[in-house]
Amino acid sequence: MKKQHKPFKAAIEDAVEAVLANPAAGEFKKGDLQGIQVFKFKFQRVEYLIACRFPADSAISSAVAVGIEMLSADFYKIGVHENFYDELKLYVNAMKG
Repeated sequence: MKKQHKPFKAAIEDAVEAVLANPAAGEFKKGDLQGIQVFKFKFQRVEYLIACRFPADSAISSAVAVGIEMLSADFYKIGVHENFYDELKLYVNAMKG
């Protein structure tokens, strides 16, 4: 994000806040990308995708059990639809192996 313009950075930050506010709104992926959710947002009439993964429910419930309310997510990629899923698969597979 360092190289992005301020308006685009602000749009990404707003999208990330929206994702964290409503984690069920994303589209769950299958196959190689199982466990990853993809959310969409628009900036200057261009649709962007955000890929992220939320921790297992057990991590959230254990945090709530000790009186801490928190939500975290691992964000993998932000970009336009073209080659988004191919690049995301390469990245996820590289992290696994």
